[in-house]
Amino acid sequence: MAGYVCTVAGGKGGVGKTTTAVNIAAAVEEEGYDVVVIDADLGMANLAAMLEVEPEESIHEVLKGGNAVSAALTDVQGGITIVPGEQSLEAFA
Repeated sequence: MAGYVCTVAGGKGGVGKTTTAVNIAAAVEEEGYDVVVIDADLGMANLAAMLEVEPEESIHEVLKGGNAVSAALTDVQGGITIVPGEQSLEAFA
């Protein structure tokens, strides 16, 4: 089954990227679609904190080649699934 990709990007922190992504995800999920939000804001990720979840894995393990994306999938309230990021660039070292 084909899917769609929606990217939210911005040049600096604090402009509402995460808030916009979560609101789009919630609206799409309400229409009955499965939604995965990937927090690729390397070093400034706050998606997990915004949604009040403490994931066991994040995208940095995936990018380093240690885990499959499926290991980083985290279900959150409202039927949305996330792949959380990291808040420190050291996590990618």
